[in-house]
Amino acid sequence: MEETLLEILANLRESIGLSIKEIRKRKKLTQEEFIQDLGSRRQLGIYEGGKKSMPLEELLVLLNERNISTEEFFYLMDNEHISIREILSLDLSWNIARRNLDGLKKIKKKALNLYETQGTVFFLHTAAMAQANITLLNTNNDYEAARKEITSVKEYLLTSNSFFFYDLILLSQCLFLFEIKDALSLVKKGVTTLDEHYDFYKHKLVGTALILNLAIYALDFPEYLRYSLEYSKKAEQSSIDQNSLAGSVLSQIIYQVACFKIGNGLYDYGRLVELLEIYKTCGWLTDYEQNKVFIEKHGIRL
Repeated sequence: MEETLLEILANLRESIGLSIKEIRKRKKLTQEEFIQDLGSRRQLGIYEGGKKSMPLEELLVLLNERNISTEEFFYLMDNEHISIREILSLDLSWNIARRNLDGLKKIKKKALNLYETQGTVFFLHTAAMAQANITLLNTNNDYEAARKEITSVKEYLLTSNSFFFYDLILLSQCLFLFEIKDALSLVKKGVTTLDEHYDFYKHKLVGTALILNLAIYALDFPEYLRYSLEYSKKAEQSSIDQNSLAGSVLSQIIYQVACFKIGNGLYDYGRLVELLEIYKTCGWLTDYEQNKVFIEKHGIRL
C-alpha cells in the first residue's frame, strides 16, 4: 500500500528530528547548550521527538550557527539518493583496490545510467573514475592515458572553493591519478574544508583516508617526502581519535618508510617489523601481505 501524504510528512518530520538529535549527541552537547539563544530546550525536545517540524528558516539558522553543513545534516536522514551514492562509492573503492576489471565496467555502466536518470554530476565523475582505472588495467599502468579520462573531474575539483562530502570521497579515490603538485593542493583544500565545516564521524574517516593516500603518494617523490612525514603523523592522530587500529598501524608504517627514504636518523627497523606483525596478530593476512609488498617496494628488505 502506498503511503499517504500525511504519512510521508510524518516520516520526514521524525527523520529531521532524529537527525537534529543525532548531531547534538555527536557533538556531546545538552539541549540547552545546543539551542542556546536560538530557542528553548522544551521546543528543541519537541523537534527532536518528531512531534513538530522545525521551520526551515530556523533549521538553517541553527545549522549555520553551530557550523554544521546542510549536507552533513541530510546525510543522517533516510535519503535514498545519498544511499545510492555511498554504495556506489564503496563499490568503486573496493574494485579499484582489487583491480577488478569486470567490476569497474559494471560500475561505469551503472553510474552512467544513474546520471541519465538523476542528472547528478557525481555519477558522471564516478563513471570517469571507473574508466580511468579501466584504462590503467588495460594499458599496464599508463597514467598519462588514465589522467585524460578524468580531466573533467580534475577541473571540477581544482575550481571548487570547498568540498562536499562526496567531493572528498571522489578526491580520495582519484588522488593517485593527479600530478603530485595538484594532489597536494587538493588535499590541503580538502583538509581546510574539513577543519572549517565538518565535525562528523564519516567525514573524519574520509579525511583520514585522504591524508593517508597523500602520505603514500608522496613517498614516490624525493622532493615531497616531507609531506609523507607530516601527513602520516596527522593520519596517525586522526586514527587514534577514531579508535582505528588499522589506520594507526598503516600511518606509522608510512612514517617509518618516509624516515628510511629521507635518512633523518629516525628510522627504526625493529619498530617497522613490529607494526607489520600486528596485522598477523589481528588475523588481517591480506593487509599483512599488501603492506609487506608496499614496504619492500620502497627498498626495505624484510
